[in-house]
Amino acid sequence: MGTVLLRQMVGRFQASVFDLRPPVEPVEYMLGDVTDFGAVARAVEGVDAVVHLAYVVEEDPWRMLEVNLRGTLNVLEAMVRKGVGRVVYASSIAVYGYSGTQREVSAPLYVPVDEGHPCHFDSMHGFCKLAGEELCRRYTRRFGLSTICLRLGRVVSSGEVAPPDETVRREVLWGAVDIEDVASAICLALEAEGIIHETFNITGENALAPKDTWDLLRRHFPGVKTFRQADQYLSQPRKGLFDVTKARERLRYRARNSFEPASTLTKPV
Repeated sequence: MGTVLLRQMVGRFQASVFDLRPPVEPVEYMLGDVTDFGAVARAVEGVDAVVHLAYVVEEDPWRMLEVNLRGTLNVLEAMVRKGVGRVVYASSIAVYGYSGTQREVSAPLYVPVDEGHPCHFDSMHGFCKLAGEELCRRYTRRFGLSTICLRLGRVVSSGEVAPPDETVRREVLWGAVDIEDVASAICLALEAEGIIHETFNITGENALAPKDTWDLLRRHFPGVKTFRQADQYLSQPRKGLFDVTKARERLRYRARNSFEPASTLTKPV
């Protein structure tokens, strides 16, 4: 993720990196751990904004809490003390319960799932992401930080196509996002004006699936009865199940990867 983001930042931002390892790209960097408040404070000194990507997903819940919650708290507190104005926080559609690790996949109350949909996570991953969003909200209210939380779909490699098996990515409601589109959304969030605190769904416009969306819902989630933007599903049959309207309107976000099924792609001669 970091390498793709740094490449898109060229000519738009002067970036520096704080990480456990040196970056591949030739940029200014500082080695350190997000759980070390002193190191985080030194890293954010003199910057205008922070992109907070540091995160772990592992079996040890204590480690997840240490890195994901204490780390986020360290970033926000350091920003306040050093006078940094904005953070772009990498959240996830796991806050809705679609982490890819849940035992059962629940049907959404309505589709497409927008940012107002109830959050019913059942994984430590979803809990940590939602708790991180709430920390951002608190620091906005208490200290006036501009906090933008991007609820990312399952991040996939650049140019990914829809697999022939429709059960693949079912656990995340076929909600995926190309890594290049993630980097684009982050850059747009850094540039956006007039945003104090907001959450945005960031996924592809289409589902990462080979079939029309209504067919998928009928076979896998027949309990879904409420369809918003039904006319759009008629004109755009593979439209995704996560609503990115707010990101499109407020951030000018446009997903470039439409996740075309592999069978529809033309092979070069």
